[in-house]
Amino acid sequence: MLLSLFQNPIVAISFIIALLIGLTVHEASHAISANRLGDDTSRLLGRTSLNPLVHLDPIGTIFLFLVGFGWGKPVPVNPNRFKNPILDEVIVSLSGPTSNIVLALFFGLILRIFSQYFSISLNLLITIIVAINLRLAIFNLLPFPPLDGSKLLQIFMPFNQYIKIQQYGALILFAIIIFGGSFIYSIVTIPADYLFKLFVGITPLF
Repeated sequence: MLLSLFQNPIVAISFIIALLIGLTVHEASHAISANRLGDDTSRLLGRTSLNPLVHLDPIGTIFLFLVGFGWGKPVPVNPNRFKNPILDEVIVSLSGPTSNIVLALFFGLILRIFSQYFSISLNLLITIIVAINLRLAIFNLLPFPPLDGSKLLQIFMPFNQYIKIQQYGALILFAIIIFGGSFIYSIVTIPADYLFKLFVGITPLF
């Protein structure tokens, strides 16, 4: 789907840059928030870095290229190191999508205010950065492991049931994507496109 956009090298380069920025900020935000809340596991593994190579997940990256949404390499978190394990783990999980939305808002406002002063290539790059970050945020809020939204489930269900979902959630997620890809695509793109238009003032490119 998105691979058709790569017929234009400028679009391809812009997409790769946007992808690296979005995934790096997302995963580094998890690591930084976990470290601040008392768990230095991810920091000791170098995950607070802004080096994109330490955050890329092969399968999640492939999905981003194919369908426009995906995920980075999960950041290891030890909830037992937190003062409030359940609440703090949820905060750490939400920090990733939140960082993507903040990044999209920042670049969206820049584009809305200053686009007339930018070159076509720079406008394209910023546009794709906004779109990718919004799709990363919305997709990762879905309640399926290893996505961030799955952490919210432990607030609303017994812990033993949550653990079972954690065990099989990834398989369920892949099954939904494979057999219900268009449904997931709509769930992700409808709110992402709405926020894009709200931030930038125009309809997204893809």
